[in-house]
Amino acid sequence: METHLHAGHNHGFFGEWIEKLIAGIGISDPWDEFIGHIIVDTVNIFLLLVVVMTVVFFLESFIHMDRLRHKLASLKSVWGYALAIVIGMLSPFCSCSVIPVLMGIAAMGVPMPVCLCFYTSASMINLTALISLSSLTGLQFTLIYAVCSLVIVITSSLVLSCLKLDHQIKEYEHNDHHHHHTEHPHTLGQRLRESLWNTWDVFRKSWLYIVLGVVLSSAIMAFLPVNSIVKLVNDNGVLSVTLAAFVGIPVHSDIFSVAPIITLLQDISPAVALTFTWSTMAISVPGVILLGRVLKSKVIVIYTALVTALSFAAGYLSLLFLP
Repeated sequence: METHLHAGHNHGFFGEWIEKLIAGIGISDPWDEFIGHIIVDTVNIFLLLVVVMTVVFFLESFIHMDRLRHKLASLKSVWGYALAIVIGMLSPFCSCSVIPVLMGIAAMGVPMPVCLCFYTSASMINLTALISLSSLTGLQFTLIYAVCSLVIVITSSLVLSCLKLDHQIKEYEHNDHHHHHTEHPHTLGQRLRESLWNTWDVFRKSWLYIVLGVVLSSAIMAFLPVNSIVKLVNDNGVLSVTLAAFVGIPVHSDIFSVAPIITLLQDISPAVALTFTWSTMAISVPGVILLGRVLKSKVIVIYTALVTALSFAAGYLSLLFLP
């Protein structure tokens, strides 16, 4: 019996071993392919999460984020936006870390457009997302995603800066929740322990979403005729991009959760895969709910509509230049 784990992708020795093991059990096709996808993709993504997040948290331990935030509070010009983008890129990607930092810089008096510039950068072009995407999809896909995401961040910041929205930050009692950390980690051992603890914190909050994403993509690959899906996408490019954008919006915005779907869509249509990635990473229902802790409803509606529209535009443009 012949199986094809993730057609178009190389799972290496582990994938081949799992394929042979399942084939030896005698499970009927396509269930053998479905189970193989789940095992291989789940292990690969979990390993990627642990390695990437540990490295990012370890590197972050050398950066004085409090100093950067105070510096950001003193910059109201274009340099403030530039620093907001840099801080966002250095932020580990998960809402539990981004929103408290957003609350902190808002409490310092940073203008709302600069706060949202940081938030958009942290959501779309953080270091974790870029490293993971490069590992999963390749350098070309990641470069296109990163450049267009940076354009979305800059454009949304320019539009928001032109609107009178500075009084849309909620009055709240500042309580900055961070990941678990030692007070001043100095030794490499302390930094590594803190990094591993923070990685575990992210893992325990996201593992279920990752498994659900793997199961969904595995079911599509195993039980749906991929050739028919490819033909449908190619014959209805604009509709496919629109649908990918709408589907991506409510998804839990975690690069590891949506990784199986992104790699699956990339085989079918890079343009559709990019659109799904932009809409998922830019805005999500969980993200909007968390933003409600910091911002009033008016600015949340404007911000959500703006970033969603820019994600749609990026998707349609990619359709013109990519298959």
